[in-house]
Amino acid sequence: METINIVFSSDNNYAPYMGVAICSIFENKKEGYLIDIYVLDGGISEDNKSKLKFLENKYNFTISYIKIDREFFKDFRTNGYMTQASYYRIIIPELFPKINKILYLDCDIVVINDILELYNINIKNYYFAAVDDELYRIETIDKIGIPRGEKYCNSGVMLINVKKWRENQISKKIIEFTMTNQHNFFYHDQDAINGYLWGKWLNINFKYNYTNILINKYPLKLKDVNNKIIIIHYTFMKPWNYLYINPLKDKYFYYLKKTEWKNNRYINKNFKNIIIRFAENISMLIFPNSIIKILKKIKNFLKIKFY
Repeated sequence: METINIVFSSDNNYAPYMGVAICSIFENKKEGYLIDIYVLDGGISEDNKSKLKFLENKYNFTISYIKIDREFFKDFRTNGYMTQASYYRIIIPELFPKINKILYLDCDIVVINDILELYNINIKNYYFAAVDDELYRIETIDKIGIPRGEKYCNSGVMLINVKKWRENQISKKIIEFTMTNQHNFFYHDQDAINGYLWGKWLNINFKYNYTNILINKYPLKLKDVNNKIIIIHYTFMKPWNYLYINPLKDKYFYYLKKTEWKNNRYINKNFKNIIIRFAENISMLIFPNSIIKILKKIKNFLKIKFY
């Protein structure tokens, strides 16, 4: 029976979101194959591991934790929502010397259809497959040396040709590229991967990584989302943030209820944000354009964070 290999990278803060993502994978898994889950462990607590164990027992699989030496990444740039754990995916091929293909997934995703279709994409001639990220491409390609006209991927969903990556020492080369160029990076590890491997990866359909940007650019009816989309990726504003407004956030809460974090709801739910959320809802009904612009200015003034 075929076994597919899926890797996550998480610190303790993101462990609950990773748990929701794992739950969604198995809720939509069809018969006929097995799944091995590996977690690059950036400091997950025993309490959260116990809650992840609930999913292992529920769906009859095993999570293998791989401890990462965070000291190795201490000189890599981070910010408020991009931590050192985001860089771990760069060294995935070196951690799995006997595996030829791996699906890497960010923690802030939900899988809403069977994942096998994505895993079976032919990447023999590429280092990895991913989805083009049009907005990021416009913002960053000049800064990191990607020629105009080339694609720039979202690295939150990557089907990696581990064998090809390993044979050509890509991890070492990306790390060297990072240390030289990270002063130009804004999206950190994503810039590093794109900056070094431009033109050498396979661009695949956005149904495999339906980000917030794509939700706005290519809006689908809920029926079409359910039938066509494989992975929803909650980039930028997160569904667990009280001020998050997205038509697909209910997908996250559907799977959350099936985990040991089912009592978790929102962060940033306080009186100020409740008032702002209420005003937003009213403005969208009465003044859909002008008031929303004003509210955005208010948010910026109040320094409200959305991730």
